[in-house]
Amino acid sequence: MDAKIVFVYSCDGGALKRLKESLKRAGGSKDCCRLRMLTHDRVRMKPKWKKYMDSQRIGIRMMQEDEFSKEYPDINPDAPCGYHIRGEKSMMMASKVEIEACQRLEDLIWLCSERIRKIA
Repeated sequence: MDAKIVFVYSCDGGALKRLKESLKRAGGSKDCCRLRMLTHDRVRMKPKWKKYMDSQRIGIRMMQEDEFSKEYPDINPDAPCGYHIRGEKSMMMASKVEIEACQRLEDLIWLCSERIRKIA
């Protein structure tokens, strides 16, 4: 039974929707997903975040809200958020309020590191 951390963006997938989200971000829109703003630049995942994810002993996945709901229909996320998932069990790891309070990528990395340390 593999444990993993799953972060949920407060936006849906699909190329057109991702383009719309990117345009919002480029324009500095407040409607844009905070988690996405922290972890991505205009076109891709930030290298520092990718390196952090790859360095953890627990897998970390990033999912759009619609794909998360398909894969985990019993969980109703208040995105952006993060869950610790082990088999059929899930536990909130980072709430919307906590993620939205992060001002920089380093704040998100610190939050994740603290939570991963507690569940490991």
